[in-house]
Amino acid sequence: MINRLSNKKKIGFCYRWCCIALMAYAVNAAGSPDGSTMKAGLIGARFDGAGVEEIVTRLIDEGFRQKVASDVMPELVWKNLGEHLEAAGISFAGLLSSLDEGNGSQPYHREVIFRSKDYPGLHNKTVQFAIVAIVLSPGQETVTHDHFVECGPLLVEGEITEVYGYTDQLAITGTRVAILDKRRKLRKFLPIQYFRPDQKNTHRLQEGTGNRPSIVLNLYVESEGNSIKNRFLKLLGIDRESGAEWWLQ
Repeated sequence: MINRLSNKKKIGFCYRWCCIALMAYAVNAAGSPDGSTMKAGLIGARFDGAGVEEIVTRLIDEGFRQKVASDVMPELVWKNLGEHLEAAGISFAGLLSSLDEGNGSQPYHREVIFRSKDYPGLHNKTVQFAIVAIVLSPGQETVTHDHFVECGPLLVEGEITEVYGYTDQLAITGTRVAILDKRRKLRKFLPIQYFRPDQKNTHRLQEGTGNRPSIVLNLYVESEGNSIKNRFLKLLGIDRESGAEWWLQ
């Protein structure tokens, strides 16, 4: 995050700049398509998720035997999923057929591969959650967004850079602004951060190489795999000193 406490002059400048950019955007950019880069896939349309389903249900059963609370179960699954996928040698290559073979100009592919609601035997063991595969073409990225539910990303193919930060609000207009000042490379099969809706959870995922596709699994504590609270579609600018990006809804 930009240090709002230690550098008041910078923040004052950025705030005034945001307000000016906001007014210009309101005049010149009416009607950006909300979520235009998001596409929902059919469950199992291109990918046989039987291996993933077996691992997830086994993790839930093990957690239940250990008396893990139902509202904690999704996080337990997320923390342990990567090592089990790697050990089992699960292939996600089938998801790559969903990609536009061009230059990533088409919407990225989003496919639900697991829903706990589909397994009656799990209903008393966990709150409902879903796992969604996001497939990015070379050089492609997701929309900048935040979440209204718990969620956690897990890289399973390729390279992903996560740009992340927090959502703020302009005092004059009340308009939400995403401020992304941190970035990190996700590590394959390694859980890094589990986001909660009452914490800073604004981010964007980018394919990291520019020459090959990538796949990240996102676990959402929501029955259908829906999680996005706000989408930020307009890049206002990038702070020269901190590198922080400012995005507008």
